[in-house]
Amino acid sequence: MDGIQKAVRLGNVNKETQYVLNYLGLEAPELIEKVEEGQEVLLVDHNEFNQSVEGIEKAKILGVTDHHRIANFETSEPLYYTAKPYGCTSTILFEEFKQLGHEIEKTEAILMASAIISDTLLLKSPTTTDHDRKALEELGKKSRNKHRRIWTRNVKSRNRFRRFFSRRINKSRC
Repeated sequence: MDGIQKAVRLGNVNKETQYVLNYLGLEAPELIEKVEEGQEVLLVDHNEFNQSVEGIEKAKILGVTDHHRIANFETSEPLYYTAKPYGCTSTILFEEFKQLGHEIEKTEAILMASAIISDTLLLKSPTTTDHDRKALEELGKKSRNKHRRIWTRNVKSRNRFRRFFSRRINKSRC
């Protein structure tokens, strides 16, 4: 897996993610739309080819880390595959990092905590597990609970945005 050097994204960055990236002063990962035949890839937070990039069926998939169902997935070679019925893939990554002894930096902790909060709907989703709760608690300590402030501001700004547009829509109906 020495050839894997950077994270990329497959789609547009949603407003929640963009807010956290802006807060941390980070750029969004590069957007890709296709991979070359034989290109080595790791799939994170998805495994279905129809949710991936053009050419994925001919790429060399080295591994998958996911919390979704497994569907429409086949490879020609063995691979590393981690799938757990958790509320968020970041929880799986958090546990793997801990197991490998990887020290999670504050920025990583904020990103991972934000992902868990988003995917589990503030830990209220029926898919939320005790693993998600424990990971968020530990990440909160590493991030000095900055993820809570970020998330609260994010939710408040999103609610103001919704109220503004719902008022405009209601006025236009009059």
